[in-house]
Amino acid sequence: MKNWLAIALICTSLVSAGLQAQNAASTSDTTKKRIALKNTIQQTSELFRLEDPNVDNLHAWRYTILQSALPIKHKLAYYQNYNLAANDFYFGLNNDFSVGVGYALPYFAYVNPKFSFALNKVPRRYGHAIAVSNMSIIGFFTGLDHRTWANNMQLLYTLGNDYRNLTVGLGSASSSELDGASLITSLGGLWAVNSDFYISGELWVNSRTRDVKGIYLPFVQDLNGNWIEGTNVSIARKLNRKTLFTAIQFRLLGQKNRANAWSFGVSSYWESGDVVEENYVGAGGADKVFTVGPKNRFIFIPSFTYTRCLNANR
Repeated sequence: MKNWLAIALICTSLVSAGLQAQNAASTSDTTKKRIALKNTIQQTSELFRLEDPNVDNLHAWRYTILQSALPIKHKLAYYQNYNLAANDFYFGLNNDFSVGVGYALPYFAYVNPKFSFALNKVPRRYGHAIAVSNMSIIGFFTGLDHRTWANNMQLLYTLGNDYRNLTVGLGSASSSELDGASLITSLGGLWAVNSDFYISGELWVNSRTRDVKGIYLPFVQDLNGNWIEGTNVSIARKLNRKTLFTAIQFRLLGQKNRANAWSFGVSSYWESGDVVEENYVGAGGADKVFTVGPKNRFIFIPSFTYTRCLNANR
């Protein structure tokens, strides 16, 4: 009996020791994972940190055209000019809500409200912010029978701070030239080389379906072999189109008056997709090609942006 009792005690001791070792190993693995995650977060924070900036950056809320999710501070007002063609004003109505109005030559006006709020944002280091932005555009001087309009609503997420940040946007675009709504994605970034010199960039990608209509007049031969006008042929197609807008700029802040920011760079616009082409017989029996739809194009232009905080010293 004593022998069996001794064996039972030995087995119990071995099982207990094994469980303790397993728990210790599991606790050790969990601790290592937590340390690894903490190090990753710390490395990310270091990536988006500017060492001891001497002055605030008043222009972190916007790249070239795209806004970040960072809010415009309460009661601040801004004026911005892009390539002399687009002029707008933005106002921070409170620390979460701002609104902008503008006019783009030759005939587009727009309004752009934005609601944003920060998540565990640490000033001058890093954090997260999300925002909902909606830009409504209307065209003037285009005739009542063809009033152009567009609307772009986006959900924005920004990682970083006022000096170094990255923004991802996902939204829905609709307009008078689109067949329903289409998905639009955007990406923007700001990088402080130092407290006076920044690099900003952005891109927009859009895939959509566009209704295209057209009419051409073919010719046919009569019984005498003469070429005469036939019946009009109508074309109505849905064309798949893609656009890409990019911009990269170097931004300089005024050393004496940091309310001013001058940005110089380049912008590009790409459009490609389906085009309708049909062969038909023209006057005199000549072979012709009827083409309808927007052309594929690539535009590459220098870009300039001037931004001023109108009441920075309020």
